[in-house]
Amino acid sequence: MNKFLRSTLAVVLTLSCFPLTNNKIEALSSNVNVTATDNQVVIGNEYIERQFSIADNKLETTNIINKRTESGNTVFTPANGSEEFIIKTVKEERAPISLEAIDRTNWSAVSDSYQNVSGPSDGPAANLIDGNLDSIWHSNYGGGTGSRNFPYNVLFNLHNQTTFQSFSYTPRQNGEATNGNLKGYELWVDRKSTRLNSSHNV
Repeated sequence: MNKFLRSTLAVVLTLSCFPLTNNKIEALSSNVNVTATDNQVVIGNEYIERQFSIADNKLETTNIINKRTESGNTVFTPANGSEEFIIKTVKEERAPISLEAIDRTNWSAVSDSYQNVSGPSDGPAANLIDGNLDSIWHSNYGGGTGSRNFPYNVLFNLHNQTTFQSFSYTPRQNGEATNGNLKGYELWVDRKSTRLNSSHNV
């Protein structure tokens, strides 16, 4: 275990257990003992000891032992899953959530700003729900219909009562790096339709 990690863990122990005064920190840091095995790190002094698990790339408190109590060793064990005692040392990789897409066959979409009535490169709001990653909706940037200024409004009509768990959109697959990313959006739902009030970065 490298010196930087030992020093960091010693400071974590000190700061979490004692008042934040420079004299106190300096006095205690010099007396802290650190021992490490493959999956465990123990940091402590004559007053307190903290045991960490370092398995699975996580720094997780397993026990805190208070040596100043009448019994001499009072052990506190955090509850399983207690996040305040877990430091993740690397980004966890999780499998993406897989949800089946809702059938959009009978949906319709209109917008108060769009570029060109037909064509896959620029087009009306209907392109947002056609399932084709090569077609796009684009707000009016000149020669199209509607406003050229934020915000833009898109009205999705589902035509039937529909239950869904999440909302997502796929950005434009070609063009400039930021062209096609939503600057921000508000999703409104009423009894008759789902309305997306968005600012589209073009």
